[in-house]
Amino acid sequence: MPIIRQNTLFLVRKGDFMKKISALVLVLSFVIMPIFMDGSADAAPAPRLTKVRIVAVTSDGNDYVWENIAPNQLKAEKPLKGEMLHLKVLFMGYPKTYLARSGGVNIYPHMKRYDTDYIEGRDRLIYGYYYYLKVPMSKLPTNSVRITGIDHLLGTQVLANPIRFDREGDE
Repeated sequence: MPIIRQNTLFLVRKGDFMKKISALVLVLSFVIMPIFMDGSADAAPAPRLTKVRIVAVTSDGNDYVWENIAPNQLKAEKPLKGEMLHLKVLFMGYPKTYLARSGGVNIYPHMKRYDTDYIEGRDRLIYGYYYYLKVPMSKLPTNSVRITGIDHLLGTQVLANPIRFDREGDE
């Protein structure tokens, strides 16, 4: 039969004293830890949106081979075929959202962002994004697309270069 002795703090069985002390230390450490730990994280402010540019186009009928678009280029050289237009759009800074137009018609409701690449600096901060967007060709009233970025801070619009393209079969 175990020996029970009276202690001023606990009623202790032989061998249980260390378990209770370690449990007490564990509870106290969780109670005291938030006092010494700062619960906030420091981060740099998100950079303003400064540039929006369509950098590449492709389509499902072109086997998803991207055609790079130069900064001052206004028209894709290869005709696009298939059902879905894909765009790779550069956003330098942090966009709140973007608008998409074709011939002045809002095509944003039909457009879907399906991937994002982050532009990261040496200091491991994010300076921009590549958004991969797709839209059905049937929803485009013209053979052109323009993306407009909306800055996260002031809501100012940053226009991208409009890109025109030919569709195979359109003559």
